[in-house]
Amino acid sequence: MRLVVLAWAVVAAGCGGRATTQGAAPPTARAAPGDGAAGTGAAGVTRSGRPLEQQHRLYHAALVAGAPLVVSQIELELGLEGDAAVRFRERHGVWVGARQAWIAKHLPSAAEARGYLARELPDQQLPWPRVFSPAEEQAHREFQAAVVVGDPGLMLQVLIAHGLAQPSGAVTPALEPFARVHGDWIMVNLGWVQTALGDPGQAQRWLMMNSRVGGPPPGWSGPPP
Repeated sequence: MRLVVLAWAVVAAGCGGRATTQGAAPPTARAAPGDGAAGTGAAGVTRSGRPLEQQHRLYHAALVAGAPLVVSQIELELGLEGDAAVRFRERHGVWVGARQAWIAKHLPSAAEARGYLARELPDQQLPWPRVFSPAEEQAHREFQAAVVVGDPGLMLQVLIAHGLAQPSGAVTPALEPFARVHGDWIMVNLGWVQTALGDPGQAQRWLMMNSRVGGPPPGWSGPPP
């Protein structure tokens, strides 16, 4: 099982220590102090230099786009931190209630929200997460479920099922690129991880219902998992 431990260490390193974090909030950007929360109308302008109406539109577009790192960068762009950020978020709820028609027209989906941000911030390099294929998505879900369960044998079964390890327990070259992006996958899917894999028992039930793993893997030639 030493190779399994080694494989998990590699993945954990690739995640920057985030692989076992449950319930962690997305990182909050730091910026120069500025209120950014006084009112929601177009007339108000804060330290960021943007009208408050535009600030709320940009912020809501980032939320709809579903990318925590982009939300953080928008907060940085708007100069939101500390109490100012708290007040802005409180008033953003009021803004959302008053702008339902605009939201439905301009931000009906994550794709539309991305397009809106691209048009409004053409000079910004926003940290959009990579798009995972269905097969990649399933591999990351299964592996994260096994991590939450905390069973090295289960982790190994997932690695073998997706070509990341051999039945002998030796890792394959495919593990390294998988490790590099697993932390990104967690950030993009943090809501799903918290909801579907909330505790070891829930994660194990998800694996039983949604994966091919369970019991010794086919061709296993090592010690009992």
